[in-house]
Amino acid sequence: MNKTITPKLLVAESLLQDHPSTMIQPSDSNSINEFNNKSSFSSSIPNIDSLRQGFGVYTGERKVMGDVADSQKQLVRNNIDEIRLGFNKILSLYKEQKYDESISEARAVYLNSYENIEIPLRPINPDFT
Repeated sequence: MNKTITPKLLVAESLLQDHPSTMIQPSDSNSINEFNNKSSFSSSIPNIDSLRQGFGVYTGERKVMGDVADSQKQLVRNNIDEIRLGFNKILSLYKEQKYDESISEARAVYLNSYENIEIPLRPINPDFT
């Protein structure tokens, strides 16, 4: 079973490529305004190719998975719950066609979780982050 995120990212990328906001060819002023509003969602997404390059090789101390106190594990679980709630809000905003708000929320969820989730995982598996 492939547990990497790459296949899911590729699916998400293909969904965005097929999304109307990236395919609209406006023919009148009304559709131009609609196009401009929706395209701000897709134009604010970072370039996936530059993200694939990563941040270099991790050279710090390596740890074994689970090599922390139970209280620290609970903090991570709480952070993951907050991320899950954020994802639910992102999905809700997107379904309501509030594209700019959904991308802003996605950025906030990512930035709020990076320090608490990805940085602690780096010593366990540098390739994960």
